[in-house]
Amino acid sequence: MKYAYKKAVGLFTTLFVLGVVIMAVANFMRHLPIHGTLITAGTIVLASALIIYMAFWRCPVCRELLQRQITVPHSCKSCGARLIDNEDEGSN
Repeated sequence: MKYAYKKAVGLFTTLFVLGVVIMAVANFMRHLPIHGTLITAGTIVLASALIIYMAFWRCPVCRELLQRQITVPHSCKSCGARLIDNEDEGSN
């Protein structure tokens, strides 16, 4: 997957927000028996987001973790490889 790092940022963000929402819903349902299940589900979703981030938010050339930011950086901080082509600049 040549551009896995570009898809990883969207998937990470989606899973992270979903996990936080599940945990918030669980907080409002403290008195119900489903509370423990929601906490477990939220934890699993948040852990999945972290795994996605650690596995795919890497430079395709040197495999070092990319800088933490919302969008794909223009180049790798470690090796200097260009990550955004001219035609991709508007759609990062």
